[in-house]
Amino acid sequence: MALPWIIAAIGGGLLAAEYRKERQRRQQDRYHRHNDEPQMVLRPSEWFDHGVKVTPRPGCLVACHVYGAIEHVGLWADWDQIIELHGSGLVRVVSARRFLKDRTGQRMFVCVDRHHRPMQAEGAIERAVGTLYQYRKYDLFEDNCYRYIWYCVTGEHRTFDSFGKLNEALAKEFNCDLYWDGAKLS
Repeated sequence: MALPWIIAAIGGGLLAAEYRKERQRRQQDRYHRHNDEPQMVLRPSEWFDHGVKVTPRPGCLVACHVYGAIEHVGLWADWDQIIELHGSGLVRVVSARRFLKDRTGQRMFVCVDRHHRPMQAEGAIERAVGTLYQYRKYDLFEDNCYRYIWYCVTGEHRTFDSFGKLNEALAKEFNCDLYWDGAKLS
């Protein structure tokens, strides 16, 4: 009876090892390889820390995991101030600690280029501040944090139903490959 569990554990271990190996390869290639079409190369990962920590800068994007299945994004406005669209529909300013509270992820990530420089969008903070303490009709697939962040970055309203699709658009907007490195918060 224990054999299926043993086989599943071995399979899971092999998948985890392969995941780690692939992330290490992508991390090593980031300085030497350039993709023809800009894309997200490394997603945020709670499981694999490559040791690089990046200090967020005003106007950069930050993310954390929610329930291990989706990523939540916000805009770093100033030291320990993140503007986010909360699930209640309220656009608000929160601390880094509050950004992570009641979410399964314990780490924050910063959207960076291949050289660990935070991706900052001109005018993003001003657009975000202009929406503070307003309510939106939040919808997980139609009017979510991805759409809100895209508006902050570009000033355009566009629907994104996944973190991956948001990053495809961001890579094209910033015209470079994107990586999500751990945030250095102190």
